[in-house]
Amino acid sequence: MHSTVQVDVPTGGINWQVATSITEHPFLSLALASIAYVLYRIVDFAVVEPWLNPLKVLPGPPKIGRIFDLTHLRYAMDPMMSHVKQEEFVREYGKNICIQGFGFWDQRLLTFDTKAITYILSHRNDLYPKGWQTRLLLSRLLGEGVGFVEGEQHKRQRKIINPAFAPQVLRSIYPVFHAKAEELRDRWNGLISKENNVLDINHWVGRATFDAFAEAGFDYRLHVIQNEDHELYLAYKKMFDLAVNKGQTIRGFLELYFPWIDWVFPNHITRQVKLSKQIIRQSGEQVIREKRNAILAENSSQFDSEAQPRLQKDILSLLIRSNLSEKQKISEEELLAQINSFFFVGSDSTAMSICWTLYYLSLHPEIQTRLREELLPHAPFSSPQCPDIDTFPFLDAVCKEVLRVCPPVQSTLRVAAQDDIIPTEDGQGVKIRKGQFIHLPMEGLNISKDVWGQDAWEFNPDRWFNLPETAKHQPGVMGGLMTFSIGSHSCPGQKFAVIEMKSFIATLVTSFVFAPVPDKKILKVNVIITRPFVSYEWRKGTQLPMIVTPYVPESTSSAPLSSNTCN
Repeated sequence: MHSTVQVDVPTGGINWQVATSITEHPFLSLALASIAYVLYRIVDFAVVEPWLNPLKVLPGPPKIGRIFDLTHLRYAMDPMMSHVKQEEFVREYGKNICIQGFGFWDQRLLTFDTKAITYILSHRNDLYPKGWQTRLLLSRLLGEGVGFVEGEQHKRQRKIINPAFAPQVLRSIYPVFHAKAEELRDRWNGLISKENNVLDINHWVGRATFDAFAEAGFDYRLHVIQNEDHELYLAYKKMFDLAVNKGQTIRGFLELYFPWIDWVFPNHITRQVKLSKQIIRQSGEQVIREKRNAILAENSSQFDSEAQPRLQKDILSLLIRSNLSEKQKISEEELLAQINSFFFVGSDSTAMSICWTLYYLSLHPEIQTRLREELLPHAPFSSPQCPDIDTFPFLDAVCKEVLRVCPPVQSTLRVAAQDDIIPTEDGQGVKIRKGQFIHLPMEGLNISKDVWGQDAWEFNPDRWFNLPETAKHQPGVMGGLMTFSIGSHSCPGQKFAVIEMKSFIATLVTSFVFAPVPDKKILKVNVIITRPFVSYEWRKGTQLPMIVTPYVPESTSSAPLSSNTCN
């Protein structure tokens, strides 16, 4: 039994009996400390942060004031409305705009200022890493691959990865893309009939690019185009279908802030994602082990070069070889993460770009016809006598235009790692505090009327033959496009993606005619990347139904396209 002490303190009136009781009850102390912390955070969020926020001096749309009102974020990140709202914002408020995040305390910078963007992404990207929400969401699924890490870890991984995407490497895998495009063509020819000519382009192109990247990236033959029951493909598909859909739920939002929800209250989504990750990991460990052993055997005197002529031509083999030759190596865990992130970027993102290209061509039949006329004399593109797929000017213009009007990544989120002043075109600069978010609108910059002209929102491949001067001076790694970002965090495989995209488009457009389904309205939805959804069919997930009919030249009979030869 403990005794309490009553002490009179004339200056403060402190009741030492209460104080002594608190110190002898640790749970009570913890509860009071937790309450005090919560109250502190509420006051900090609701009073201190808004008052000290340097962004409040910037112009912007009226503050909403309500908690968890996402109106401004929709203006910044919803591709169905962002182009209209962002154009209005720039006209009314200028290029550096203060918008509201999740509540009135969460004021963010939305910038169209190219000097500020270049500073953030290129000159001082170490001070502006990706937002923790983005990194947590993707790293939980894919691991810490080069696209999701920062600082020295990113520099080390990028140094190892760069040789795997050298021009001579990409040229050696062209035949894989052409072969997979032709395999998809043949598969469609077996499915299409007069009674059934509507295909879900998203489903089939996703299977084909997954197949293509497995072979080009890892020399791994899955045959997913023919049969989608391969364990690895299904693991990826189920994981992303569930994770993407989960990200649109209240639970998915809460899990970003409270990750323990997943293991304290698991559900069928949690269990399936966990199972998928186990399958993917086992497959990754096996292929890394096989590739490493093959490389070590190659370096030994027992290696038979004639027996293994394909060795070392895939991206993973080159990555492992590069890693073995470096002093600062990346770990086994990081290698596994590269496989996951490469599959995501190399198959999923590229598949979306191919889908959107076919969609825009279906809406513009005259452009589709013109592209077909450029390509037909040179089909099939797998023939050694055919010109390089990069040499067709209108194909190049069409692909660039799709990447302009519908970049896979609609926008990117950065966070200030310390207090800073961001330089701006007007010389005023923008003061920002540590922890504040910055929205960089990739799509908004790609379709800005100030940069690309009054027809910036229209699909017009011809603009690439006479770009306005403002577009020529726009930052970007490909013709003033922000699609692949800039600086050290720009996409290392952007050339890989474009070549794969062109290879599939060339074969499919010379083999089929694409038209929209009349009663299906296609929506652009930003779920990690910009994906096609059918209006009022949200529960069905990502889909892109289109009418697909075999192309038959007017001057010939219905001879198969594969009989065409190169000039």
